[in-house]
Amino acid sequence: MDVTNNDSGSLEVQGGDFNNAPLWLPLAGTALAGTLLARPTDITVLDAEVTVTPDGANTADGTVTALVVGADAVAGVYNLTCTAEVANGGVFTLTDPDDVVVESGLTMTPGALGVTVLLAGPLQITITDGAADFDIDDTFALEVTSTDVTNDDGALVPFDPDGANDADIPNHVLTYAVTLGTENVVTVTADEGNTGDGTLAATIVDGETPELGPHLLTCNTAVANGGVFTLTDPYGVEIADDITLTVADLATTVFLEGGFRLAVTEGSVSFAEDDFFTIDVREFVATKGIRALKSGEVCRDRLLIHADGDDSNLTVAHLDELRSFDIASTRVSQLSALDNQ
Repeated sequence: MDVTNNDSGSLEVQGGDFNNAPLWLPLAGTALAGTLLARPTDITVLDAEVTVTPDGANTADGTVTALVVGADAVAGVYNLTCTAEVANGGVFTLTDPDDVVVESGLTMTPGALGVTVLLAGPLQITITDGAADFDIDDTFALEVTSTDVTNDDGALVPFDPDGANDADIPNHVLTYAVTLGTENVVTVTADEGNTGDGTLAATIVDGETPELGPHLLTCNTAVANGGVFTLTDPYGVEIADDITLTVADLATTVFLEGGFRLAVTEGSVSFAEDDFFTIDVREFVATKGIRALKSGEVCRDRLLIHADGDDSNLTVAHLDELRSFDIASTRVSQLSALDNQ
């Protein structure tokens, strides 16, 4: 057998056959060469909506709502706690599910029954003042949940010994390091109560970075086969209030506002005042196409589990599973011995 000594640090030994597939990471970062990969039946994604529960001992009757907007959010319970009392306001700290401080000094804009929108780590939090002010230690539990989405693209993910949906079955190996960053993704939703049946398409202009969270495009003046709209950011700040459609049956008008390219198409029923669209901007970990080893012989000493960053939890059973997919592993010492024969 013709074998090359792998003491130089290379991973593949011989007989490599590869698959092209998207690589998906739960958090932005680098998957190192030698990372075991799996092809799950479903991929777990975080839900945008956050379930908020006030502590039963809270003094205040103000309310909190929250959305997941950042790619570094994790499933579990975050806690928002009042750390300083302010008349018709308050100062808060957000901790993550491991009780690590995400952000402190989150300050409401004081005002009777006022609403303050804050970006804290991966969450957008809206706090509404009530009749009774927030007291120190008033707390809200913010539960981030996840949903399993069918892996229609056949994406590969880092092998997880405790994973679900076949993520615990290693069947590919990454032979080179891949770094994935984040990207902003836009979704558009027409309000169910809209009178007009026109549509909106929105994309982010290259090089622009709109605020994360829901923007609103609202009709402020009804016009037959047209309309005038206002665009506001997630904090309620007005970006533009004179977005005027071309008056024509079924016409499409394109605008560049607030970092967006907005294409509004008039429908068979004209827009009415207060019809609106939600333009939601969320941050996701980008995916990248890779060539992953699906069969062949690899150096055992270069293999690793992504979550550990090394092979400390790699077992013989894992290697046997790889072998069942025609990926054999050989130690460097064995390769050296073969070289000297």
